[in-house]
Amino acid sequence: MLAPVARLLEITPDILLSFQEDVSQEEINQIVQEVDKKFQKEESYEDIFQFVKKKIARYPNSERLAGQLAMIMDAWRILRRKVSQLFFGEGSSPENTSGNALPEAGKN
Repeated sequence: MLAPVARLLEITPDILLSFQEDVSQEEINQIVQEVDKKFQKEESYEDIFQFVKKKIARYPNSERLAGQLAMIMDAWRILRRKVSQLFFGEGSSPENTSGNALPEAGKN
């Protein structure tokens, strides 16, 4: 049943099933760099999380990929929390301020 569908789409059954035994370390590095760039562009955490979920679903047998993506997601989560605490105080967030993204210079 899969072979006719794959031929119709001009792909192999493996691609149709998104099957790849493993991902190389080079590919993992590229994916991690892509995630890092998304964070640097300040894309939303939720959008990046969905991107990461898709990558992990594409390579479900790669513990290295899942581990490295988990580490970068956690590192950026911690970094964003620390920056928020630095600018907005303990337990506060940008949403709790008067609409300013960052505190004005000279005001505490």
